[in-house]
Amino acid sequence: MNLSFTHTKERKETTMTVIVTNKNTMDVAQYTGVSNIAFNSGTGVYTITYGSSQTKTFSAAEWLIAVLFL
Repeated sequence: MNLSFTHTKERKETTMTVIVTNKNTMDVAQYTGVSNIAFNSGTGVYTITYGSSQTKTFSAAEWLIAVLFL
């Protein structure tokens, strides 16, 4: 099953920021201007889309995903 969340103007939020934290090393990264977060339950991988159609993937086994609405 694939799940995704798309940030739209109808939701009233103006920006979405995603914070990812590695469960083992506690490394942290922040992504601003995120327009989509997809999760593939078959592979256990999150894919975020940010900026001008840039994407980044994270394994759910290794990373925690936090979404901030500002």
